[in-house]
Amino acid sequence: EKTTVITADFVIVGGGTAGCVLAARLAERGFETLLISSGSNDTSNPMMRQKSEFARLQRTLFFKHYLPSNASPNLNNRTLDAIVWKTLGGNSVNGGGMERMMANDWNSFVDATRDTSFHHENMSRYYKMVENFTSTDSSLVSNIHGNNGPIKITQAHDTIFKEVWKNVAHELNEAFSEDLADNMDHGLSFEPSSYTDGLRSWSGDAYLTPNIAKYPNLKVMTSTTAIKFNLNEITKRIDNILFLSFDGFFYGVAKKEYILSAGTFYSPHILMLSGIGDPEILQKHQIPVKHELRQVGKHMMDNGAIIVRYKTENLPINQSIPVGLVNTQLPTTHINPDMFFMLKMDVQSKSLNVLIFNASPKSTVGSISLHKADPLTPPKITLDYLKDKQDLQTFIDSIHYESQTQDEKMNYNCLIYCFNRDVL
Repeated sequence: EKTTVITADFVIVGGGTAGCVLAARLAERGFETLLISSGSNDTSNPMMRQKSEFARLQRTLFFKHYLPSNASPNLNNRTLDAIVWKTLGGNSVNGGGMERMMANDWNSFVDATRDTSFHHENMSRYYKMVENFTSTDSSLVSNIHGNNGPIKITQAHDTIFKEVWKNVAHELNEAFSEDLADNMDHGLSFEPSSYTDGLRSWSGDAYLTPNIAKYPNLKVMTSTTAIKFNLNEITKRIDNILFLSFDGFFYGVAKKEYILSAGTFYSPHILMLSGIGDPEILQKHQIPVKHELRQVGKHMMDNGAIIVRYKTENLPINQSIPVGLVNTQLPTTHINPDMFFMLKMDVQSKSLNVLIFNASPKSTVGSISLHKADPLTPPKITLDYLKDKQDLQTFIDSIHYESQTQDEKMNYNCLIYCFNRDVL
């Protein structure tokens, strides 16, 4: 069967946030750009756009990759869902939280790479390029955020609960910050959201929709399957990428660069199918070894999260998102937080969901491998949370810490409700 060749300056594999941003920026600069995405273009779908539809979207399998994982030995052999959205923008379709990396996180990049351009003050200008930031509190004026970027971000403030949250911080001897992107980047604060007036702003729409119409040098092919990179074993250069769509087989040929941005699970999967990876894994599946790279798919990291749910009435959070970045055992500083948590109301069930994240995990939580040498078969995913017992202790300490915040809020007359721990 005939295979069509498409040539461009840049060929980008993966239509998540990184792929969407890169495709838009390269096209703006006049480069012929080809973006291939396994997801479809759903930017006009109300389920993608409307906050009120997010619960229904989460239940809709059509928009998700099927990614079963192996049993997790440190979680009583239960299996966990690995959710990857199969749509332009990928996992920028989410609950809406918009947090920057903290200064100490960027310092770790500087230490690891010896590249001072990763300093948080330098990186903040890239955040500003993304942001079209607004606040519902007109008294807050700041130059921390950008106002002309493509992603609309809103920080909702509730006057009553803001005072409550400040008092809780005081009782817990934690700092209170109006914005964790400011100089005080730990303690209790409020999180901005990519929802404004109930509508989502996300990379698949904000970066691509206007640019597809504006730039004829940008070609976006959706609902495609990347099969493999064809690597020249002698030159160690990629000749092309073979991919499949409803219209048949294609070779994508880049005159300048190939950019692989297929995400945590699919980037190593594509590399291994291309013969780039650990020879033991490749040979097991009769894949010729084109380039030995043993660490492909290894050392996967993730924070891990749990949810504590409370039954509640009349909790005046409204649209604000209270959060905390704290140390559960020691006085919190900018270098030692081990817990990030947020409070979210579920109006329909009259419950408060407290999402608790391990802010500094010790475990390498898993790996990506192959079930078979078939691009249509999902990657083999091993998720091994809590391998380091300190991570388990951090979650236990986090639950104890978080329960203090509920006790503190009970002291205020403006909160007339009763908590009962429902699900852990």
